[in-house]
Amino acid sequence: PAEPSLDEPLADEVARVVRGFQLRSIFPTRVLSTNIVKGMPDGFVERLSALCISKYEEFSTKFLDMDPNDLNDKFFSHQVTDERALQQKNMQKRWPEMYTDSKDFK
Repeated sequence: PAEPSLDEPLADEVARVVRGFQLRSIFPTRVLSTNIVKGMPDGFVERLSALCISKYEEFSTKFLDMDPNDLNDKFFSHQVTDERALQQKNMQKRWPEMYTDSKDFK
């Protein structure tokens, strides 16, 4: 049997979206990437970078003797990524600028 194909408008849309991506083979996995900065509000990247650096520096003061790689792992694990967990006020307090107190992240 013939493989299913996308209808013409959808195929054109997919081709348009994918056109700006780069295809890179990483081990057996294919990864599409694109620069999203051009789609962000003015100053967003700078605000996000400053916020992340500040949070990382604050977080790292609690683990002064930790290996840098382990510290990175712990920092990223500390961030709340589960939608249900984000409903809890105590979880939102971990990084209020990201979850509740920022026009960028609403």
